[in-house]
Amino acid sequence: MIKRQVLALTIIFVIMGNLSFFLGGKSFTGASAVTITLGFILLGGFFVSKLAERMALPLLTGYLLFGVLAGPAALNIIERPRIAEFSLINTLAFAYIALSVGAEIEWDFLKRQGKKMLGIGMVNVFIVFTGILMVFYPLIHFGFPGFSSVPLGAAVGAALIMAAIGATSSPAATGAIVNETRARGELTENTLGIVVIKDILVIALFTMILAWIRGGGQGEPLPVDEVLHAIIAETGFSLLAGALLGAFVAFYLKTMGNLMLLFSFGVAVISGALSTLMHLNVLLLCVTTGFVVRNFSAEGHKFVRAVEKGALPIFIVFFSLTGASLNTEALRQMWAVALIYFVVRVMLMYAATAFATRLLDASPLLRRLLWRGFVSQAGVSLGLALIVRDRIPGWGETLATLIIAEITICEIIGPIVFKRALIQAGEAFKQEESTLRRGFVPPPPSH
Repeated sequence: MIKRQVLALTIIFVIMGNLSFFLGGKSFTGASAVTITLGFILLGGFFVSKLAERMALPLLTGYLLFGVLAGPAALNIIERPRIAEFSLINTLAFAYIALSVGAEIEWDFLKRQGKKMLGIGMVNVFIVFTGILMVFYPLIHFGFPGFSSVPLGAAVGAALIMAAIGATSSPAATGAIVNETRARGELTENTLGIVVIKDILVIALFTMILAWIRGGGQGEPLPVDEVLHAIIAETGFSLLAGALLGAFVAFYLKTMGNLMLLFSFGVAVISGALSTLMHLNVLLLCVTTGFVVRNFSAEGHKFVRAVEKGALPIFIVFFSLTGASLNTEALRQMWAVALIYFVVRVMLMYAATAFATRLLDASPLLRRLLWRGFVSQAGVSLGLALIVRDRIPGWGETLATLIIAEITICEIIGPIVFKRALIQAGEAFKQEESTLRRGFVPPPPSH
């Protein structure tokens, strides 16, 4: 079976790599090229998912590797200028992932575990941030290989940025693995909640650090009170918009409740548009929407199931394009420093989670496995790295290259580690249990 899937993928790559020849010398640009690329990714992603299942790998890892092979780093079938034309997919993927994350958090669970999750998230961010800062400030200050282009006076700022981004985890990768494995249980719910908390904390921290360094690269540092006011306003409006959108979804479910796949897609599009137009946090907005629908609508399970079904093609395209956009040249140039960064980060993540779970009297399961859900990095950390590259002239590009190289390692290893943790916890592949708990019965198997 594996040989058939490899053969199918080979045929697809050969056709796409020689498409102009097969179509009589025609070349494609604009909408035609985007459409053909989209079809290639979806078809290739389908066979990759089958191959990944056979090899006991997370589907996410398969999509990433498919993107690397098809992208500029290898066969260049997905060309770099073409990747930018799929920016809408990135927004939709974050919306779908955040809706799924919010829909996994139960109000009763939040009342019981909310303070504990917040505590674990805060302790984790503090310890990882402090540890990376203490390790890398001396290395940057004394010109360790890889940091030679960072000025001496910028050592503190560079180390602060590395520490902040190192404290992030990936809701995108975490949510995708939970969606793939249909995981339900204590480890799943705590990981999803804490990952979101961690990223919200880090986004606020990163904003203040960047403002302190150079006011976004445009002169004097911004006043701290202005930065805090902007963060609080963005958070508050994101929560409010998510609650209102959740109430609208609940109203639709109660009064109509049909065409759920199309409706859930529309909600994801609206969420992304609102976030862009009103400068809101799409992650926080959609988590709130999913949470409201799950807990305050008797028909919420219909929407949740539609989101889970509709997310698959979005995930295939998003993570394949993420793989295609990975800077493998940066990884080759800075692999040694990036590997040190990765190892230090994972060790600190393990130690911080172990300390926090014991301090807050978490269960033995969380003490043993929770840290594995924090290894992945993707969308948020990658976005912050690109901000560093664009807003800090000179050494910002060097630092962003190093961070992106480390993120590349995390994107490949993190999903594998987390999927195995869910399997060890006995929470993976529980679709039947989850559907019964949500109030609907799966159809009988066909023969």
